[in-house]
Amino acid sequence: MEVKKAIRKRKSIRGFLSKPVSKKIINSILSQAGHAPSWGNTQTWEVLVVSGDQVKKLGEAFCQKAREGLIETPEFEMPKGFPEPFLSRYRQVGKDLFSILNIQRDDSVKRAEHSLNNFRGFGAPVFIYLLLDEGLSPYALVDAGLFIQTFCLSAVDQGLGTCVLAALARYPEVIRAHLPVPKGKKILVGIALGYPDRKAPANRYRSKRDSLANWVTWI
Repeated sequence: MEVKKAIRKRKSIRGFLSKPVSKKIINSILSQAGHAPSWGNTQTWEVLVVSGDQVKKLGEAFCQKAREGLIETPEFEMPKGFPEPFLSRYRQVGKDLFSILNIQRDDSVKRAEHSLNNFRGFGAPVFIYLLLDEGLSPYALVDAGLFIQTFCLSAVDQGLGTCVLAALARYPEVIRAHLPVPKGKKILVGIALGYPDRKAPANRYRSKRDSLANWVTWI
């Protein structure tokens, strides 16, 4: 697949088939993602691949924490808010998505269920966890971002979908209880990976992109 086509085709998938993804395909995607650039070729990323029953166990454990209203303790600081114009873009995604899903503003039940689906990775059969060494500087987050984008584009090339989910990293104590996270490593984010469910209403949604005129300055 041409790079420009993969870029245009990639989007956040919020509904996956239960169809397993083979280890061979996952290895191929990771191999491609490993060619992402990094500071001085430090290749700061480390990955945990989670599949099978462990995915469901993690998802339900996250949901239980959320239902109990327990405090989230992510190992990397989450955004506390956004100034304009970023806040408007953020709100528009929620508004448009909920419109497609027919979730009304005052429907607290459906809103809560949608939130829990984030913790389940929207039914994806694979979770990819990205770890960073605690001795790295914040600049390693740039390396991580480059890796994640390359991973997502490589997944599209294989006919797969992804959704980068902060929700999968909000309860690191659950992850550490279920997975062998090495000492000295911090959990950055989780990526849901699988075959997109073409019938899922949420997958009809594609977020809009702002005009270059609003974020490019020529000098």
